[in-house]
Amino acid sequence: MSGGEDFRTLEKFAEDSRTKDNRSDVIEAVPALYMRASIYLFGVVVIVTLILAYVSKVYVIVPSKGSIIPEGQGVVVEAESPGIITDLKVSLGDTVEAGQILMELRQDAAGVGLTTLRDQLKLQEGNLNKARKAAAQVQELLTNPGMIAEKSMDALSDAGPSLVYIGGIRNILQKRDQLRIKEKVELVKQKQMMDAQIALQKTTITSLKRTEQSNIAAIETTRKTIELKKQNLERTSTLAESRILTEQEVNLARDALLAAQTTLNQQVQALSETRLNINRAKLEISNQRNTYETARRDLFNQIDETNLAYDKALSDLTTSVSSLNQAIKSSEAKISEIKGRLRLQEDTINKLTIKSPVNGEITGLKFNSKGQLVGAGSRVAVIIPTDVRPIIMLTVPNKDIAGVREGIDARVKVVAYPFRQYGTVKATVTRVFPMLDKPFFNVRLRLEKKFINVNGKPAPLEPGLDVNVDLLTERKRILELIFKKMS
Repeated sequence: MSGGEDFRTLEKFAEDSRTKDNRSDVIEAVPALYMRASIYLFGVVVIVTLILAYVSKVYVIVPSKGSIIPEGQGVVVEAESPGIITDLKVSLGDTVEAGQILMELRQDAAGVGLTTLRDQLKLQEGNLNKARKAAAQVQELLTNPGMIAEKSMDALSDAGPSLVYIGGIRNILQKRDQLRIKEKVELVKQKQMMDAQIALQKTTITSLKRTEQSNIAAIETTRKTIELKKQNLERTSTLAESRILTEQEVNLARDALLAAQTTLNQQVQALSETRLNINRAKLEISNQRNTYETARRDLFNQIDETNLAYDKALSDLTTSVSSLNQAIKSSEAKISEIKGRLRLQEDTINKLTIKSPVNGEITGLKFNSKGQLVGAGSRVAVIIPTDVRPIIMLTVPNKDIAGVREGIDARVKVVAYPFRQYGTVKATVTRVFPMLDKPFFNVRLRLEKKFINVNGKPAPLEPGLDVNVDLLTERKRILELIFKKMS
């Protein structure tokens, strides 16, 4: 028994050796070039496959099941503002469109308040417009103050409260112009008259001085004559005592002396009058100069005072710009406040018109007649939407939820329409939230379209249809997925 087994073992070994020899013969019969080419080709294929597996990425798919449901339930319409029903435009069971008026309410105080606010707004806008015009005109006048005198007061009426300062500047400019004319004309004439008077007085003084010299010379001559007359009187008196001359001749000599002395006195008086006239002429020259200088000084003082008044008036006008800017800001603030209150009031009035927020059918209507009082927040109607987009609700286990987040895409396969024949529908995850007391998460998806093409015609995706969903969570390399499977 043992010998037979050994024989069979030897036969098997011999058979295997012959098979290997035959294979070796076959391999040796293949040319070496073909063998190397086959090895290289196999290597290239392996390398390219590895590169593609590393570079290429595919979505990691989380499969799940769910069903199509309508988005939202009945829409409750509430009154945002209280009021009395003045018009009821719908009835229970009516089909309405979004924006269609359901009913209208009334608040007596709302319209009155709106009118008052509009009047206030109009008034403040008028004030703002006037203040802006006034500020613009004042700025223009400050740039070129000469325009104040050139333009009429009617043309400057837009300046508003600054007209007081503009009128003052206008008067000052007129006065300054008058003073300048006085400086250039009247003062020049006055100087010319003064110069003429001074020249005349100087001529008079020259003449009087010549008269003075003549008087002095005459006085000197008269004094010499008096000395001679005195000597003659003494000789005559001496001769009369000697009885050489008569007493009559002595009297004649004495009369001649007295006449000479009288002439001297007259000449001295004439000299005094001449000198007095010279002093008067000099005083007149001084008075003329003083009068001119006083007039000139007074005129220049008036010009300086006018210039100071002009500068102050311009400063006051500049200050009025700040007041106008403050008035502009105040009006703008009031307008902003009134507009805010106006918007609130208009919003209140708009809220008195209750409109349908969606297209749908009225399934509930709490108020059904005019004159009923509706409180703020009262439920007015219930509308079932007719044009809502269908959504999908499905559940995902905890272990697969890591990559599922809002915004990722998904492929929806409708069970009623095999996807290999009718394709899939795109969807987007809109919300992910956990289920209570269960190791699952609810996932809500919004369908890209509300129908699927069936034989070239759109078939609506009705609520209640079951679906299989592939959630496309993230993209990973093929090689990474292979290694993950192997591990």
